[in-house]
Amino acid sequence: MSVLLETTLGDLIVDLDYEACSVESYNFLKLCKTRFYDCQCFYDVHAERAARLGDPQVGFARRTDLPVHNTSVEGLREARAVTPKLIEASVAAQPAERLGHVAFVLKPGTRLLGSNLLFALNPDPRPHRNTVRFAQVIDESLPVLQQLSTVSLDLQHRPHVDVRIRRAHIIYDPFPDEQPLPVFPPPVTAARVRLPRADAGDPDTRTGAKELTLEILGDIRRAGIAPAENVLFVCKLNPLTRAADLATVFAQFGHVNSVEVIRDRDSRRSLGYGFVEFATKAACELAYTKMDGALIDDRRVHVDFSQSLK
Repeated sequence: MSVLLETTLGDLIVDLDYEACSVESYNFLKLCKTRFYDCQCFYDVHAERAARLGDPQVGFARRTDLPVHNTSVEGLREARAVTPKLIEASVAAQPAERLGHVAFVLKPGTRLLGSNLLFALNPDPRPHRNTVRFAQVIDESLPVLQQLSTVSLDLQHRPHVDVRIRRAHIIYDPFPDEQPLPVFPPPVTAARVRLPRADAGDPDTRTGAKELTLEILGDIRRAGIAPAENVLFVCKLNPLTRAADLATVFAQFGHVNSVEVIRDRDSRRSLGYGFVEFATKAACELAYTKMDGALIDDRRVHVDFSQSLK
């Protein structure tokens, strides 16, 4: 079971150990489902050590829809009455230890956790105390964490140029919703986004700053790169669905140039998502309007515009 975190540095694919860490995985998935992490900043970054995520106040100007610094999904049940409610970890604290480990940060002296995450950046095994590990960034995404480890920081260890989550995509959620969850669309504006310092006499720098603003707001996927208008991102796939199956399904909307189902490098098992490249933008847009929520191999898939991971 995986979650794809689109960041302004690249894509992080997170594999969850949901059988051993059911409470932690449930909490993370449902927080993602509410769009809690969308547009949030990485902060408290320490080179080759760790980075934090999950405080909805960081990088926002007095965010009133989420007036907390740390909460579990249980604190989000009522959209108009968000509370900093923490939940107890399901397992004894297993600390994050090495590059790629993902853990919830526990409240000191307790086994309580909320939304605060720690991403380990250290290449050598060194335990991060007061954390409970529940997931691992896959090897193909580790270069994104390595890049995060090298960014320029201020005195509070926040990147000078924001590194944010653009969108969290749930590949597969095995936990049924007990009740509908509210959604918290991120109220990001340019005034809240840290950009490269623009030189008044350098139009290229000013253009780059504008691009980064649009990127973080979701209008372009990577600064300096035009979004692929003919590529559709498809997730929540049945593990048995093959590229050829997707090609057959999506060919009804126009000529399909290529299809890729992303697989684990070692086991070759499907990670539950992929990309469909059409010959034309029109075909891609038509597929987008028709296929979101459609059944493919008994799974309701989600589609969105995206670019290849390559």
